[in-house]
Amino acid sequence: MKAFNRVHPQPGADTASLASLDDEVVDLPRYRTIVEAVTFVACADDLIATEMKPDPLTRCLDALFEFHRAYRIASNTPTDELTYAQLFPLVLTFRRALSDDVVTPDGTIHLSDNLKFGPLAEHLGSVDLALVAEGVARLRFGDPVLNFVERKIDAQYELSVKGKHANAVIQLAIACEVVLDGLLGLALWEEGVSDTDAAAVFSSDITPRLKSECGSRFGGNWSLDTGILSSWFEDVAGMRNRIVHAGYQPTAAEAKRADAVVVTLAERISDRLCDKFRRYPRTAWLFLGQAGFERRSRYSNRVKTWIDGQPANAVLDWLRDYSKWRDSVDAQVQRRRRSSP
Repeated sequence: MKAFNRVHPQPGADTASLASLDDEVVDLPRYRTIVEAVTFVACADDLIATEMKPDPLTRCLDALFEFHRAYRIASNTPTDELTYAQLFPLVLTFRRALSDDVVTPDGTIHLSDNLKFGPLAEHLGSVDLALVAEGVARLRFGDPVLNFVERKIDAQYELSVKGKHANAVIQLAIACEVVLDGLLGLALWEEGVSDTDAAAVFSSDITPRLKSECGSRFGGNWSLDTGILSSWFEDVAGMRNRIVHAGYQPTAAEAKRADAVVVTLAERISDRLCDKFRRYPRTAWLFLGQAGFERRSRYSNRVKTWIDGQPANAVLDWLRDYSKWRDSVDAQVQRRRRSSP
């Protein structure tokens, strides 16, 4: 009602009593956000969805879900992914002609009967909205770095909020494959490797591919026994296989161990890229950003001069080009696998 009064103030409304309303606390306090989404409707026909275009509410919800995905990454907290089923079941709708100054109530739309909405208040805080805006664009291009962070947050939520250890490990395993696959893919793209040659690389299994391709490019020990990949292979990939293929239920300690391994793996990959900045400047910047270089005391004049010399929105241009290249690579990998005996 407080939000309704802001959008459509009623003559003589008792704003003081509205402001004093308190939500009933059922278990733990939950943070609830009222979203005002505005979209253009050209004519009455546009209110109905077709195969070519969604209805206005769906357009608004798609924008909301995109924003929330980027918000989760920017805030880096174990907040559940926002889905249609988690929305408050009633949506108030308004209309306003372009020439009007006030909105007119139009009605309500019923979404679902799910009343358990809102993340725990303790998990929310302020975030840099500029990072959220950038995150929305990077996610649209399938940025492997942000996809890794998103899967990591999903794992944190499964582990710390839901207490589902097996689900947490599976999400961590996905996160690792996303970041390792993205690391090699971005490096090949930055080297200018053709999509056909890259498809030959990605047609092999992940473990031999990483051992044969990463050491020569990024330096360091990439063996499965003692190197960068050893803990991942044992505590994350191996644990994931036990869960998926044997129905194993990991303990809380095993899930936390897997989480720690993923953090370490990401740090070691970033360390390698920091050392290889001259060879892979774009890949390194996508993974580390300014904060990552500064945390390692490596935001040198060379790095600063290089990034300052890039055109506006360079990061999005890189990801757009990489996404097109990678789509072609993946399509060829699929054809190779279909044709193999």
